[in-house]
This record gives sequence, structure tokens and C-alpha cells, in this order.
Amino acid sequence: MKKIVLLTLIGISYFGNIFGQAKKPTLMILPSDNWCEQRYFMTTYDDQGTQKKVPNYKQAFQEDTELGQVISKIGGLMVDKSFPLKDAEQEIKLMESKRAEDNMTESKTSGSSISESPLDMLKKTAKSDILVQIWWKVNKESNGKSVSFTLEALDSYTGKRVASSTGNSEVSNEIVSGLLLKAVESHINSFSNQLQAHFDDLLTNGREVTIYI
Repeated sequence: MKKIVLLTLIGISYFGNIFGQAKKPTLMILPSDNWCEQRYFMTTYDDQGTQKKVPNYKQAFQEDTELGQVISKIGGLMVDKSFPLKDAEQEIKLMESKRAEDNMTESKTSGSSISESPLDMLKKTAKSDILVQIWWKVNKESNGKSVSFTLEALDSYTGKRVASSTGNSEVSNEIVSGLLLKAVESHINSFSNQLQAHFDDLLTNGREVTIYI
């Protein structure tokens, strides 16, 4: 399989027809790969005979009591910044309902199969412009607890990082989602500005895409 990366420069007037109805990118928030690995929310899939390990988002949403609250809190901050948001948990449920049709396509001529990773299927289903990955860790302190976090935004079409932010909460006995919300709030302006700068560049210069042949 040959991988070709094309940088397509499109005029503002033409590109505006695609994105003119939404000046901000559509986001989808997911737990980071490292967060899933630390909590054993991983699965394997067959990539043309090679077993690859990837996050099991469905299991994470079903079994982790903090994840839904955390994503809801962070999503609320992004909505307040006027970013359209895809609900990752609902998109996963939609993807599951279509799995029989979308999971694998068989070649009519050779009988070979073209496999997609769970994340590839999720991106195809949700059609979000940017994936925002959240990682956090709870730190035990003598007088309570604090939370360390990292936010990373990845372009859905190329996987390139377009924005990032990291920080720590103050020590408190508040629930994890509340601590994390306060920690992220102090960094959200810088993070959202990075997202907007990337999207503005797309509107001006066009989108870089990856094509598999």
C-alpha cells in the first residue's frame, strides 16, 4: 500500500463554500492513548495480518466513572468558545450500529480485505475536523489532591498536532472533574486560539490531506 500526502491549495472563495457555514472547526473529545493504556482500556485489531493495539473507547466510556464527566466539562468549555462539538460516546454507539457494514470491505477481484482501525472508523463516522485528546492524572497531596492534565488537538485528516496545553490544578478535596475543569479553564484561551489559528490557515491555504492508494 502506497501512502501519498498531498497539499492542496484552494482559493478562499472555493474553500469558503465548504466552511462558510461554520467559522470554527468541529471538535470531538476523546481520552488520550496513554490514558487508555494506563487504565487497560486497549484492544487489538487485525491490520492485514498484523495485530495492532489501539484504545478501546467503548469500554472506557462504559466502565470508567470519571471519563464521561471529564469530557462533558471540557466540552462545555469548548462550546462556550463557540466551537461545534461532536459527542464521542454517541458517535461510538452510531459506529457500533454500522459496524457490520463499515468494519471491513472485501475486494471482489482478489478476496483481500481492507481493514480500518477503530479510530479510523470513528473519524469516518463522526466527520469532525479536529480530535481533542485529554490525559489526566490524580496526584495525592497531604491536604487533598490535585490533577495534572494535557490537552492535545490533532487534525483528523493528517494526524498532525495543531494545539496543546498542559497544567495542574490547585490542591483541593473537590471531585476530579471539578478540579480538572478549573485547571483547564486557566489555559483554555491559549488552547482555543491555537485551534482557531489552525482553522484560519485552512480557510486561507486549503487543507492538507492524506490519500491511501
